[in-house]
Amino acid sequence: MCTSRTITYWILLALVSGCGLFETRSPEDPSQSPSFYVPPTVANLVIDNLRNSIIQQSPDTYIRCFVDSGYRYIPSAPGASRFPNAFISWTKQEEENYFRNLVSHKAAPFFSNLFTDEVVFEPQGDSTIYSARYTYSFDHDDVSFPNTSRGRLRMVLRRTANGFWAIAEWRDDEEVDTVFTWTDFRGKFRN
Repeated sequence: MCTSRTITYWILLALVSGCGLFETRSPEDPSQSPSFYVPPTVANLVIDNLRNSIIQQSPDTYIRCFVDSGYRYIPSAPGASRFPNAFISWTKQEEENYFRNLVSHKAAPFFSNLFTDEVVFEPQGDSTIYSARYTYSFDHDDVSFPNTSRGRLRMVLRRTANGFWAIAEWRDDEEVDTVFTWTDFRGKFRN
């Protein structure tokens, strides 16, 4: 028959030896910021991940917001005219190159964000149309180029084979009072 002393011994032995309670964990790499990526099981989580990738300046989180193949980017007309050859065959790889390059040019002190309003989600079967007015801010080290752009975006979000949602198409448009759009950031920092 088990005594209370025997039971206590087994419980203490399990706690001390089984869980590594007193072991030192490996330190996190200080150059890596924590990721706030949430698996996009619903379409609006893609937009949350996109916004978080901008705030965190995380290219890895940013690129996860896009479909693996067949991505299409439609630049704003003024941005396309300022960077005439940049958007001829813009793919997911160009998106990644642009954002990594932009992050490598961040200024100190640093601020980045994506503000949206007039947001509309239009579900359409296995895709959702997302449209919004935006203000995109990213402090970078090129004093000859603005840190903020404004415009209207329209995205086609698709459910992928793994069941997650991603950006399949992105259209950038200027508004009446817009000088620079997100297209200009892509054109300027594409390589």
